[in-house]
Amino acid sequence: MSLLRMLMSRFQGLFGKAQLEQELDEEVRAHLEMLTEENLRKGMPPTEARCAALRSFGGVEQTKERYRDQRGLPSVESFFQDVRHGLRGLRKNPGFTAVAVVTLTLGIGANTAIFSVVDRVLLRPLPFQDPSRLVWATERFAFNRGAATVISPDFIGWKDHNQVFEQIGAFGGGVGANLTGIDEPARVSVTTITAGLFSLLGVQPLAGRTFLPAEGKQGQDHVALLNETLWRSVFGANPHILGKIITLDSAAYTVVGVMPGDVRYPEADVWTPLALDAETFSTHSPRWTILTVIGRLKPGVKFDRAQTDLQLITQQMDREYPPEAAPFRAHERVEVIPLHGLLVQNVRTLLLILLVVAGFVLLIACANVANLLLSRGVVRGKEMAMRAALGARRLRLIRQMLTEGLLLAAGGGVLGLLLGVWVTRILKQLIPSNLPSDIPLDLRILAFSAAVGVLAVLVFGLVPAWVASRTNVSTALKEGGLHGGARPTPHRLQSLMSAGEVALSLILLVGAGLMTRSFLRLTEIQLGFQPHGLLIATVERPLTIDFNSQKHAAFFRDVLERIRNLPGVKGAALTTHYPLSSFQNSTLMLSVQGAESFRPPQPISITAISPDYFRVMRISLLKGRVFSEGDTLGAPGVVIVNESLARMVFKGRDPLGQHIRFGPQTASWMEVTGVVADIRDSALEQEPGPGIFVPYLQQASFSMTFVLRTEAHLETLAGAVGEAVRSVDKNQPLSQATTLDEVVAKSVAPRRFRMLLLGQFALLALVLAAVGIYGVLAFSVASRTHEIGVRMALGAHCRDVLKQVVGEGMRLVGLGVGIGLAGSAALTRLLRTLLFGVSPFDLVTLAAAAGGLALVAAVACYIPARRAAKVDPATALRCE
Repeated sequence: MSLLRMLMSRFQGLFGKAQLEQELDEEVRAHLEMLTEENLRKGMPPTEARCAALRSFGGVEQTKERYRDQRGLPSVESFFQDVRHGLRGLRKNPGFTAVAVVTLTLGIGANTAIFSVVDRVLLRPLPFQDPSRLVWATERFAFNRGAATVISPDFIGWKDHNQVFEQIGAFGGGVGANLTGIDEPARVSVTTITAGLFSLLGVQPLAGRTFLPAEGKQGQDHVALLNETLWRSVFGANPHILGKIITLDSAAYTVVGVMPGDVRYPEADVWTPLALDAETFSTHSPRWTILTVIGRLKPGVKFDRAQTDLQLITQQMDREYPPEAAPFRAHERVEVIPLHGLLVQNVRTLLLILLVVAGFVLLIACANVANLLLSRGVVRGKEMAMRAALGARRLRLIRQMLTEGLLLAAGGGVLGLLLGVWVTRILKQLIPSNLPSDIPLDLRILAFSAAVGVLAVLVFGLVPAWVASRTNVSTALKEGGLHGGARPTPHRLQSLMSAGEVALSLILLVGAGLMTRSFLRLTEIQLGFQPHGLLIATVERPLTIDFNSQKHAAFFRDVLERIRNLPGVKGAALTTHYPLSSFQNSTLMLSVQGAESFRPPQPISITAISPDYFRVMRISLLKGRVFSEGDTLGAPGVVIVNESLARMVFKGRDPLGQHIRFGPQTASWMEVTGVVADIRDSALEQEPGPGIFVPYLQQASFSMTFVLRTEAHLETLAGAVGEAVRSVDKNQPLSQATTLDEVVAKSVAPRRFRMLLLGQFALLALVLAAVGIYGVLAFSVASRTHEIGVRMALGAHCRDVLKQVVGEGMRLVGLGVGIGLAGSAALTRLLRTLLFGVSPFDLVTLAAAAGGLALVAAVACYIPARRAAKVDPATALRCE
């Protein structure tokens, strides 16, 4: 109980200090009066009695201090004293405080923003039930260069015979459908899924239910699940939607459930059940479906065991396929990886690079603040010496300076957290579309910011505090001790930290330079077509009923005629694949009449076009002729090939007049009537591949894109195109309408974003490094004013002083550049996968980054050097 009373007494001693001090004074006065009265009774004179009482009592202030130590919590009180003293010191130096806090804000803010994205993408588990057991399983075949695909019959084999999965599910590639029967027809994305896929993922519907096992078979009533976003935007969040009929591509579907809007994998507006007993799941089917397969491992099953199990099943299924499938299934390989690894694989490297970059910026910021504190500590040499002379221990001095660092870090941390939250809105572009994009400000991010702040204190606060506490009391208290305070130790530390800043900045500059050169190389590529002034509008016809290719062809022909007559349209054409779009029909079967069987080394794209396509796109016709209106279904088959296919197939022979066919051996021969120039049709960074163009009237498709060249306002024209489509079929919406300039810009947007992001980090690091060099030299000049005055009094010229100071700074820069070049050679290898047309060791980039950094550093050196050259010798000596 006495211990409890003691603790309560000490805690009470932290509060009401004025009253406690008054009570302490009264108690001491009462005690002295009692001793004095006792001495008076002994016959002492009043003055002598008072002096004897004081001697008997002991030192009044020492007694009070002992009482205060027993009354409160001395360590807590001394901490608050340090805080109050630190706040007063920082308030008296607003310039120093502002620079230090802003520097830390930038460093901590950058790290907080990057960590927020890394936490969301790489560290947090997927928003599914028990996500650690979810895996992605795929097949890789040699015939398609190891691309990840799962053939539909193999999925049935995996599903029926595996020994490693609790559940296994699949979904087909997202397609589109026309949603009609509403105010205005709309194009929606539709994904077919196995009946138990959402239960496998642990995703529950907002309303209704998911698919029943019986609904994953043919002949069942059409049912569908709606995405919450579509339910709210199109159906007004109708609470009675369950059981209602919606029309997709003229087929009726009954809505049985509504899924949450944050379901991003598999992403769709509408989900429909995948019929596992369909013909495409048979090994002898003439066509198979490509699936994405997800499985939930049984407890304790490892990834490698699951991969081995599926590999054995796949090899056993090879015997069930017809003999003609053997060449395509040769050397098949099964791969099983965590689902999380699949979803983040495209951004993992970039995020880790950005995390390292943000760490470099924080180190540079900490080095800058450490330099400021070192300079301030030297200036405060007399103050530290006076405190030491009055009895302050070294640990006490270190704690006081660390408290100031803690205050700076706290200010920088709070502002850095706010800056990080703001910057995170920009960095959300880095989050893959199949992951949640919300980044809540939770305890993880707050804890990270606090940890970064504490780390910053330890990095930039401990060394300056340790150095400042090494005070020679006798020397510092002598006259002129201020100059004596400019010891060489802090200067060497500042120089080393400044060189480190230069090295880290150079590494970031080299990285940003490589990304910039890579982006510029990409933008300098010859596209092979002229995108400016082109509007593209895609229309996809219903597939579920009445599939008739000639009806589709007639529809597109009628709409094309109406579009050509729109005001401002200079030319219009049709294509099944416009440049840089994702969907592309291709083949690996090509035969040349009169030649040995030819097996192409890569897929050959097949594009159906209207006769005016090359003219509208401004693609060069190298030889031969373009298609004519007479190249219809009943006319002889004709094709146009690009340069790459002509070189690959005909090897220098004239392709005109040659006959080729693609697809099965029963396909008709088609005459090559022309050769066009290669274009970048898949991706700007990919070399043009072999391609074949066919007349759209001979190879009709349900999905085609109108390409319009115009000088009119493109967005306004898009509305007119939609009206032209609906004038032919009132239930047919546009799937997409945009400009080809936007398509090209979108294709390079990720690289532009990465370039700008890394460039901004590098620019920030460059500014911080320049400030650091300036700070070191400015402090050096200020502490050597007397020395410079003596030199100039003895005959030194301004240019000599200028040369000496600039030389000192550039020696630091040279050291930092040397270290930075070595570091760049090691670290820029991480950027290899993000570069295009540029080597990680590009000499031009290395030289430009080093030269630019040296130039900025030279300017930072010149400013304090010029100030030193203007020192008046008489004034300098008189001040000393």
